[in-house]
Amino acid sequence: MNIGINAIYLEGRRTGIGRYLQNVLKYWAQNYPDNKYYLYFRREIPTDDFLSAPQFIKRLVPAPKILDRWIFWENLYLPRALKQDQANLDWFYSPSYTIPIINPVKKTAVAIFDIYYTVHPEWVPFKNRYTQGPLSKYAARKADLVICASEFDKNDIVKYYNVPESKVKVMYLAAEDKFKPKTNDSHSDIFTKYKIKSKYILCLGHIINRRVQDQIIRAFGHLSQSDPNLSLVLVGQNRTCPFIDIQQLINENNHHGGIVWIDYLPEEDMLEMYQNATGFIYLTLYEGESIPVREAMACGVPVITSKILQEVTADAAEYVQDPNNAAEIFTAMGKVITDQDLRLCLADLGLKRNTLYTWQKCADDTMKHFMSF
Repeated sequence: MNIGINAIYLEGRRTGIGRYLQNVLKYWAQNYPDNKYYLYFRREIPTDDFLSAPQFIKRLVPAPKILDRWIFWENLYLPRALKQDQANLDWFYSPSYTIPIINPVKKTAVAIFDIYYTVHPEWVPFKNRYTQGPLSKYAARKADLVICASEFDKNDIVKYYNVPESKVKVMYLAAEDKFKPKTNDSHSDIFTKYKIKSKYILCLGHIINRRVQDQIIRAFGHLSQSDPNLSLVLVGQNRTCPFIDIQQLINENNHHGGIVWIDYLPEEDMLEMYQNATGFIYLTLYEGESIPVREAMACGVPVITSKILQEVTADAAEYVQDPNNAAEIFTAMGKVITDQDLRLCLADLGLKRNTLYTWQKCADDTMKHFMSF
């Protein structure tokens, strides 16, 4: 089987979609070596070791600078490249919500990890409001196979996009094998490198309205007044819409200098950042899956999250019923910071929960669906 793949999320700094794709591709190359994977890039071909496997055929498909936006690249330049390889391709797969409107490949699959831009357009910049939602809806209806990451996502895709339930398949995401609990008590350099206090709560993920980082900052501001040795490590770019001035909020609530905001955490520091955290907080008003939550559980870090993510965490988290309630967030963080028995219990439950999901299972289940359609 030969699969053409939109691989632009492997370029540059990798977050959710890019990390999903790199893990699936690694296992596909190992477990399905007779397949060929045609990877289409927009600006550069990454130099990862795993991409040197002979199963990967890499194509750089540049666009003129004046048309170098994803919507033009995907609908003008990617189809031309697919047309050139059409005779060799059985499938085209886009892991990023949309597909070319004109697609020459016989069968198409698309991954849609949630549809917040359709359900909550108020969180989407105006310039994207009338592209992302309609194009994602078109992709869901046109594709032969729709991949999502939770039953929550599947239900909304079927409901809002009016597509047959039979072609929407859930593939649960996972944490990479490298994410595991700390095995010794040695002092980590990250405390000095990022000016973190002796205890910290980690909050990792793009700063967007549905993840209520503004309320987390307010809650931490109150919590830190009684514990000056506590930090909140906030990792992610500010992508709020409508805009929230995160730096101003930090200035207003940073009573003991404990709030640390890191725009982007390098891959080489990520494991230690998880392992040394006293707790991990990831709240959301709309989301069906979270790789960072899975990574925190894999590292034995107690998780605070929203009920909406219960499909991911089951009983392995301290839940906040109303993520917009700073007082409730304050209480949940306080419990995790002060109650060692609770931390140990949540850590143990998280580790057990994490064993149910692997990238190999995700990759294998996805490939089985390609083979069966």
